[in-house]
Order: sequence, then C-alpha cells, then structure tokens
Amino acid sequence: MFNKLALAAATAAVALTFATPDLAGASAAEARPAESPERSDKFKTPTKRPVRPAPGPIKPMDGLGRFIDLAGEFLNPQIQEGQPGSHYCSSEPGNGRSRHVQIVVRNKGNTLAAPIQVSFTFATGQFLTHTIPMIQAGAAKGAAVAIPNGAWKNGKAQFHISIDPTDSIGESNESNNSFHSFCTDPS
Repeated sequence: MFNKLALAAATAAVALTFATPDLAGASAAEARPAESPERSDKFKTPTKRPVRPAPGPIKPMDGLGRFIDLAGEFLNPQIQEGQPGSHYCSSEPGNGRSRHVQIVVRNKGNTLAAPIQVSFTFATGQFLTHTIPMIQAGAAKGAAVAIPNGAWKNGKAQFHISIDPTDSIGESNESNNSFHSFCTDPS
C-alpha cells in the first residue's frame, strides 16, 4: 500500500511540474493561481486543437457553400519543359515534333463550371481559343490547340495560356489560371 501511495504522490508531483507555468522568482502561492474548471480540465484530458485553414482568398459562396476553382495542370513533368511530350507540348508520333499546346483544366471546386474558355496566345501574335463545355466538381478535362506554323521562331514557340481569360466565372482562386511556357522543335 505504501508503494502505491508513493507512486501516486510522485506521479502527481510530475503532473504538477508540467502543468504549472514556470514563474521565475514567484512564490508557490503566486505560481499556482486559482484554477478555473476549464483550466484544470485542459490538463486532465488531452484535447485536440482546432485546425485553422491556411490563409488564402475567400471562396465566393452562394449561400449554399458552393464554389468553383479552375486550376491548370500540365502533363509529363519528368521530361524537361519545352521538349516534345512534356508539360504543355504534345509530341507528334514519328518525328517527335511538338504540334499542339495542351493543358489540363481541373475544377477543384464543389460545383459544376460551365462553359470554360481557354486562350492560347503565341509570342508571334497568334491567338487561339478552346472552349470546354463543362467540368464537374473534382473532374478535369483537356484543352489543346495546334501550334500555328508562324508561331515558330528560332526553333521555339513561346506562348501564354489563360483559363477563363475574361473572368466570367467567379472563382475562389484566380491565381492558378495563367501560364507561360514554350515548345521546341528538335529538327
């Protein structure tokens, strides 16, 4: 019985040591202010702190919690950017030359987005668009255009891709809609 009492006293002393704040130079009475029930409960049972969302843009809500977030993604990141078959450049079977600029548009929101316009502007002045009729929440669809012959300059076609360039769709995050890149012609 004595061992059990000694163990209980030692455990209480350890718990008190960790539960009491260290107030350098304070007397024992000052170090232990009167505890409110919520303070003592905090130390008796571990509670999980609420996770705060990361700061970011406020999602437009329609009163029902619905929102849209269109985000661009590219293919084959393991191949160097600009090379045929990588990122935004499709490759042509046989000679490997890039013939199309492509992007995958994902709806990270929780409601349908429709219609989605994707614009492709080449550094040499050509402007092409692709319209995706709709993208369900959580789904993704591709958009692609042929690289105009006049877009090639010194073996490279530079371009800018913009998802919803006129901002006609209210999104929770507009910062993931614009991309600059290039495709090269290995020949």
